[in-house]
Amino acid sequence: MRAVEGARGVNVLDPAFYVDPWDAYRWLRDEAPAYWDPVQRLWAVSRYDDVVAVEKDGATFSSSHGSRPHVDQRADGSMINMDDPDHQA
Repeated sequence: MRAVEGARGVNVLDPAFYVDPWDAYRWLRDEAPAYWDPVQRLWAVSRYDDVVAVEKDGATFSSSHGSRPHVDQRADGSMINMDDPDHQA
């Protein structure tokens, strides 16, 4: 997985991004499969196998502080905000 920072100006949390995201998705997959969004200050992972690898690596990547960037959701008991084994239960 190759990491790319800030190229092309993709803002993955901007609602306008999702109006017609297909060219940007293709660019992310082809050129920036691990993309640092400098506006939102977060990584976007765009290839399926990489997403699965991130999801399975709870030691490195955690959902325990929440699934939404810049919002502390530790008190939210939703399964999306839990790591295994709690998530699987």
